[in-house]
Amino acid sequence: MSLLEIITRAAAAAADSVNSESSKYPIILNANSILTDLKPPEKNDGTEDDTKLIKRVQGWKISETDTEIIDSGNKFIKNLNKKLKNPKSFDSNEFLGFLISFLKKICEKVGLVNNQSDNDSITTSSCLLLEKCASYIGKDASSLILETSIRLEIWEVLKILIEKRVVCKDLIENLVKKRRSDLLCLCIKHAADIQSSDLVSLFKYFLTPPKGLRDAMMNVRKDWEKQANLAIDKIGEQQNHIKVLAKQAAILLMIAHDGFTSSELYQLTFSYCLSRLSGTEMLSLIKYLGKWLKKYEKFPQAAPCP
Repeated sequence: MSLLEIITRAAAAAADSVNSESSKYPIILNANSILTDLKPPEKNDGTEDDTKLIKRVQGWKISETDTEIIDSGNKFIKNLNKKLKNPKSFDSNEFLGFLISFLKKICEKVGLVNNQSDNDSITTSSCLLLEKCASYIGKDASSLILETSIRLEIWEVLKILIEKRVVCKDLIENLVKKRRSDLLCLCIKHAADIQSSDLVSLFKYFLTPPKGLRDAMMNVRKDWEKQANLAIDKIGEQQNHIKVLAKQAAILLMIAHDGFTSSELYQLTFSYCLSRLSGTEMLSLIKYLGKWLKKYEKFPQAAPCP
């Protein structure tokens, strides 16, 4: 069996089992400590073929720090699930306190400095810690934190998780019900994979907003305008030749951003979404696309690259 076949078979097996059971190693392991301990067997009994591309080694062992982080995550999941069984007695303050305690332990184990201020609120503290050590939290623990944040409507924590590409099955559906336009925009920006049914929900939500939702959408737009103005002001502080370079870079960035991958241009997904839209929603979509076409007309430089 070739090396490619071995890797392909292992990847397929991992994909089949990812939804069936939790991973034994839910975090990214420290490879340095593992690889330095790997050595060939001390004695060759003749069964080992020296001509093979892949050779047997021994001494595989994860680091003590990784083991402690995994154990800490498993305990956190177990205890949080117990608390969620009594939702009436489990409020947002208790959850955030429990989360902060867990995150502080992770920071201590990996040697991260805690820059919290005594004046920070419990929500701010949890967000700062989560942003710092999110990469050391396993998928199961992150998903459970996200689901709990949705249930308790702790949007600040949820925002951090979405920006870290942590999603759950019903995330977009729940955010649509809660009318969180800002977080839905973050999902569109950061989510690695959005299901067709969720895309339909997003189309319907933004093309025909529910009553009383336009103010929330305007707040999102104002936030985007604020970010754009800050970028313009920053460029304005530079010299004129920097402005020219910045404009060229912005145009190239716009072209690159429109260079969608083949998976993002999957025709069946787009056709499915369009088939679920009403006449009013289709009209809104056409008007929206028309605005973008007029906008692109102002930038003749934004043409396909040769």
